[in-house]
Amino acid sequence: INFDAHFDLRPLANNKGSSGTPFLQVANARGHDNFHYCCVGIQDTANTPSLFKQAKALNVITIHADEFHNDLSAVEEKLKTFSEPFDTLYVTVCMDVFAHAIAPGVSAPQANGLFAHHVIHLIKLLARQNKPVYFDIAELSPCHDVDNQTARLAAACLYQFIATYQEQL
Repeated sequence: INFDAHFDLRPLANNKGSSGTPFLQVANARGHDNFHYCCVGIQDTANTPSLFKQAKALNVITIHADEFHNDLSAVEEKLKTFSEPFDTLYVTVCMDVFAHAIAPGVSAPQANGLFAHHVIHLIKLLARQNKPVYFDIAELSPCHDVDNQTARLAAACLYQFIATYQEQL
């Protein structure tokens, strides 16, 4: 599960990976039939038509940012349905999923990004699923940050995940 404005399914350029390529690399390494990916917070304006086509070809579960703004409970259900069959989850929060006003420290800011309380709510939901969850933060760009605002938000996401996950132990 990747909270991100972007699919991160771009092909390698000159055999080199980047922040835009990791999930296509995983799909290619695992085989497309054994690739299970949910991208949460997708922005239509932050992805090319070819990336949407690639996501469809890989059966990526896509939750658009607008869905958060319209019906958070439907987003919760999609995440629960996606994650239920798996014994273990890998969750990434790419900081550019957040609205630029609350997370300026990214290289690809989003005017219509997600709000912290929505994402933290879903992080807690995933941490409560009584299964191993691997969690990381990505795409924080300190040189673009203002007063460590984005770094503090990243730390809050990590703290909320750890605190909620430990409650389950």
